[in-house]
Amino acid sequence: MIIVDIRRDCFRRNVNVILILLVVAALGYLAAILFRHYEAADSREDGKRAETCLRLIANGLSNYAESKGNYPASEICDASGKRLASWRLEILPWLDGNSFTGKFNRHWTSYKQIVSSKNVFTMFGRTRREGSCVSAIVGDDSIFDERNAMRVSELLRSGGEDVIVLVEVRNMPFHWMAPGDLTVADFDNDGICGSVKWIRDVPGQSFHVCFLDGTIWYLAKDTPARTVRTFMKVETAIMNERERSLSAYLTSSEN
Repeated sequence: MIIVDIRRDCFRRNVNVILILLVVAALGYLAAILFRHYEAADSREDGKRAETCLRLIANGLSNYAESKGNYPASEICDASGKRLASWRLEILPWLDGNSFTGKFNRHWTSYKQIVSSKNVFTMFGRTRREGSCVSAIVGDDSIFDERNAMRVSELLRSGGEDVIVLVEVRNMPFHWMAPGDLTVADFDNDGICGSVKWIRDVPGQSFHVCFLDGTIWYLAKDTPARTVRTFMKVETAIMNERERSLSAYLTSSEN
């Protein structure tokens, strides 16, 4: 009887252990499903927020261009050529809902307290300290190229609405008010957009781009970099159509 009781106790203990392991496995499986759903929902929310920020900033650039004729230079520099701040600081007076006035002609750190107090940073980054979630496309023949003397209004009339102006990014290693952006040359390779610095860190499998006419597309990260580069240079963008070249890579921020 003692042996039977011992065997029965061992059997019960083994069954209990198995049941516990099954429960743990089931909970782990459910947790994994919930995490994937949460991650997907968070990515969708992040995408919607990025699209909203791009739209507001594009509108600010449009207001600036309407007033000045051209887009701002990508960097604010002093008379000696010293880099002081980014175009992101330059357009603050033209952003809807903001009350900035005057000219930004000092180093960006001089305006840190003033700008932070108005919470404008939420349009460019998640916190006061992090890099921008929006990058301009700068460099030769970009819309931010100071040598490109064509007025924005003239460019729109001549078929320049397909020029890519802004792209969604993450983890830029400097403050959003500091100078620094992606360049046309960053896309001059045989790889995909997902391999380009700062775009690779955007959550999900797609990233937002904003065209000169204010249209925003959500492009797959596996879009060939050189295909996108075509629409970052004014001259080549005018000669091509985004619908024909990029629509195959268009995705939805709801996915």
